[in-house]
Amino acid sequence: MALSERVLLKLSKEMLGQVDELAGAGRRSDFIRTAIEERVARESVAEAPKSAVVEKSAQAKKDRAPAHGLRADDSLVLEQLGRKRGTARMVAKEMGWEELRVAKSGERLQSAGLVRFDRGVMEAV
Repeated sequence: MALSERVLLKLSKEMLGQVDELAGAGRRSDFIRTAIEERVARESVAEAPKSAVVEKSAQAKKDRAPAHGLRADDSLVLEQLGRKRGTARMVAKEMGWEELRVAKSGERLQSAGLVRFDRGVMEAV
């Protein structure tokens, strides 16, 4: 989907803090855009026939999935590991995420052959 227009949106500092915490560093716009798209899709579900809803839902999932098949979290962790290797705890601290979130992402990345573990330290391959 091509982006065609900028929109100015005012949010409280508290809300922006929550968005930044959930989205991760530098991902605020993507997070807000995805939240809006999901809400619009949910609202249109009530109005659309069931078969159209299933097709829209499947297409929306494909559109949101990164081209390389990784989850958004995985892509961000991989990007971080490209800059600096580290344990799940170290990476989580630098990204401002929970350690378990980074560890799960690391497992998926290892299964995909994009990350290797050496004595508990993750590093991009």
